[in-house]
Amino acid sequence: MEYSCGSVDEKGEKKYCLCKKPELSFFWEGVHLSQNGWYAVYMMLYSSLSKLWEKTLIFKELCVNSLASISIRPIIILKR
Repeated sequence: MEYSCGSVDEKGEKKYCLCKKPELSFFWEGVHLSQNGWYAVYMMLYSSLSKLWEKTLIFKELCVNSLASISIRPIIILKR
């Protein structure tokens, strides 16, 4: 890619153009995803991420409940 977004030549003339309908774009400059691009990625990962989040919350709840049921007794070590 010779030019990128914001590039100008030595005379200050723009070497880029803006999309006429940016809401339809997937990339904003050929490499980086636009808001629509990231939304598409998110939608593809949504079910996997929500399952992972659910498992994480269940695991945290189990850990908290397990710790709450443990009685903590101080340990005293006597030196001879």
